[in-house]
Amino acid sequence: METFIEKYEMPLSVCDEIIDLYQKNESNAIDGCISSTSKVDKDTKVSKEIRIEVDEQKYIQQYYTNLYAMTKMYLKKHIPTDAGKYGPLSILEGTNIQKYPIGGGFKKLHSERMEYETRSRELVFMTYLTNTPNAGTYFPKQNVTTECIKGDTIIWPAGFTHMHKGIISDTHEKMIITGWINFKKSDK
Repeated sequence: METFIEKYEMPLSVCDEIIDLYQKNESNAIDGCISSTSKVDKDTKVSKEIRIEVDEQKYIQQYYTNLYAMTKMYLKKHIPTDAGKYGPLSILEGTNIQKYPIGGGFKKLHSERMEYETRSRELVFMTYLTNTPNAGTYFPKQNVTTECIKGDTIIWPAGFTHMHKGIISDTHEKMIITGWINFKKSDK
């Protein structure tokens, strides 16, 4: 069965740059939100995160360069060549660098397109920034668990078909960077 969950490899040096950026700005990290309305619910998600807005992508440009190449591979694999044009797609929202403390994480099932404000999300991307045992991501409908291995970049559909939740480590911290590939309004 095709899961539409694909794994790619981000260079470890790029992961280290993102970790360094987070550590230098950790005093600006905020409690993790669970929706586009900036709602904090610690029964659902426990993290500290820094948001990289679209106009700040230059600070981690190597990450985005690699991510766009991975996204092209993903689309090439999953869209038949005779299906016509698909898109246009782009990153239209900020990207989140998230640090989960021991016992923290996104604990409840969710998808990335669960409310009106997130309707343009088509794909999700997530890169593990740490090697954290027993702390990956679980997709119950696909019966897939990804491991938290530094550099592993996972791309999957944003909709309800791909509900998922974090696997919570009671012994280690975990770091990721995550965001969305959106449909953007056509200029026509």
